[in-house]
Amino acid sequence: MKKLLLFAMIAMLLAPSFAYAGFGLGLKGGLASTNDIDDNLTHVGADLRFGMVMVDFIISAEYSWKSYQVDILGTPFDYKFHSLAGTGSLVIPIKLGIATPYAGGGAGSHTMIFDYADESNTETKFGYHFIGGIKIGAPAMPIKLYGEYRHYWVKFDEETMKYYTLAAGVIFGI
Repeated sequence: MKKLLLFAMIAMLLAPSFAYAGFGLGLKGGLASTNDIDDNLTHVGADLRFGMVMVDFIISAEYSWKSYQVDILGTPFDYKFHSLAGTGSLVIPIKLGIATPYAGGGAGSHTMIFDYADESNTETKFGYHFIGGIKIGAPAMPIKLYGEYRHYWVKFDEETMKYYTLAAGVIFGI
């Protein structure tokens, strides 16, 4: 009986700190850059955000792409790079009135598609990331603006691909 009472007391003390504090859908756009491609890529994404009192959980779907021509021995070839990512992140928000900076990390699946000439190469690998950003909006308003930076590390057989995204968007909250 003492163990049950002790467990109930601990649960009551911890429950408010992990209480559900909101749900939101974020839509974003921006730039991505990698050490393998000289120019920036176009980047879009969508987030499901589950707010809790101490941490926020973010599930993201992101797509980045770049198309350009490369000249090999005087012959131009179309080259396309596509990156699809499905990730989960835990972030710690610091609520400061209308501004809420946050930082954290996460992991997920990254599919890289390389199209060149008449060939295509697709690889899906596991990666992890750092995330930092800021949400801006009145606490009672269901719409917030946000800016976000993510730095990814994706492990391939030969090397680790590093890339980052810099995006801005809007969160529609419930």
